[in-house]
Order: sequence, then C-alpha cells, then structure tokens
Amino acid sequence: MGPSWYLMPDAFSMFFEAVGESVEDHLKLAKLMPSYKVFFHGGKTVVDVYDELEKNREIFEKLEPGSTDVLADYIAKSKYQYELAMRDFVPKNYDSIFDFFTRRTMTEGYKLHVFENMQKYAERYFKTVEMQKIVQYPLVFL
Repeated sequence: MGPSWYLMPDAFSMFFEAVGESVEDHLKLAKLMPSYKVFFHGGKTVVDVYDELEKNREIFEKLEPGSTDVLADYIAKSKYQYELAMRDFVPKNYDSIFDFFTRRTMTEGYKLHVFENMQKYAERYFKTVEMQKIVQYPLVFL
C-alpha cells in the first residue's frame, strides 16, 4: 500500500499544475497515521488502517484469514488502475457523454471496472463485509 492508495498527493499536484501553480505554495500535505479508521456498525469494532501492509496484517487476518495475501493482489491491480486513470482519464475534459464513450474509454475503461459497483468489485476479492468495507473506502476517492 502506498501513498497513491490513500492520500493521492499526485492528484493535488496535477490540479495545481493545470492552473500554473504549485501545490506546495497552497497546501501542506501531511501523511496521516493511521491513514484512516473504520468504525463498523454497532461501534464495537474500530480498525486503524495504515499505509503499510505489515502494520495491517494482524488485524486484517483476524477479520478474514488469508486476506493479506489477497490484498497484495488487489493492491497491485489497483495500482495499475489508478495509474491508467490518472494518465488517460482524469485530466481530460468531458463536456458531453460522447466525450467519455470513445473507443479508448470503452477498451481501457473496461480494465478499470468503471461499469461495476464498488461492492461487487470488493466481493470478488474479499468474503467478509469488514474487509470489503475497508477496501471500499479508498475507492470513493477514485
């Protein structure tokens, strides 16, 4: 797990560069420890999620045995999807629906699973609701 999975500082940099500015001139970005907390229904379980897999291993394995091995594959695929989206889709203007539905977005967009809801995507990797919720939180920002 790396910075692009949690904070995505490069997204801020892209925005400021697009208007001829530097992110450092306007914002002071700080790495959060933990990266985020997940509060599950009923308030009995709270999970701190860090940006390093090893720091999360014990709690993730308690929530779903074998999940950290699956998470490594999930993160590798997420990294590819994130880089593809940030390079080919995010910086583009979409003034009409026809700007989005191009040959490239139809072929590459399929790899990003843009037509699939987050719950179904998470269910393909994780069995427990807890692990599904943990990995869905960063997807909100993508």
